[in-house]
Amino acid sequence: MVQDAALATLETMFPLAVRIDRDVDSTIMHLNGRPKQRLVSYDKDYAPMKLHWGDRFHYFAYREEGGRFEPSTGVFLEIQSANSSRRLPLRLDPYTEQQIRVPGSSPEPMDAYFINEVGISGIALKITIYSADRERGREDFRKALMNTALDSAARRIYLQVSGDGIRLRGSPSETGPVLRTVRQGTYVKVKERSPDSNWCQTRLPEGREGWVKCDFLKPIAP
Repeated sequence: MVQDAALATLETMFPLAVRIDRDVDSTIMHLNGRPKQRLVSYDKDYAPMKLHWGDRFHYFAYREEGGRFEPSTGVFLEIQSANSSRRLPLRLDPYTEQQIRVPGSSPEPMDAYFINEVGISGIALKITIYSADRERGREDFRKALMNTALDSAARRIYLQVSGDGIRLRGSPSETGPVLRTVRQGTYVKVKERSPDSNWCQTRLPEGREGWVKCDFLKPIAP
């Protein structure tokens, strides 16, 4: 039962192990006139939202009952790290999507606050964070996999590509049509093996499926 639960968790996390920008957090914040509000995550049970440098802070402002948009908002996104803080102005144009690239260079997560200098209320912001760290999802998946037992089925199902430019084919044969090439280090899920065990039918994190030679797959390293 525990192993089944671990496999179910990994199956959910596997699509996030792809090397692309992806949304990692979201929330809706309501400006209520307070001068400072900490951003919290709806996706993470209202835990404080954490930002990383390079993230895209995407937001959409809309009016709630009694609210009105101001020509000059005086509302800022304040990002705080252990050693510094920075304020970035927000444009609260009605019903218009905006985004900010989070500045910085430290890999440490940063706290986020709204600074409301003019006491605006009745305006809400729908926020989505897109991570530019293309390895974050892979690292989260790798850590979850390493938490399974060494002899677990998950360690045999989830592998990584050992070489660069490995061909993903439409059938288990050297003459099978090439669907694409796969980069070294790409994580794959092995769905089945050919009768001679030379070929593995695999699924990539983004959902593409095909066959690769099993010799080109190896365990995901701790």
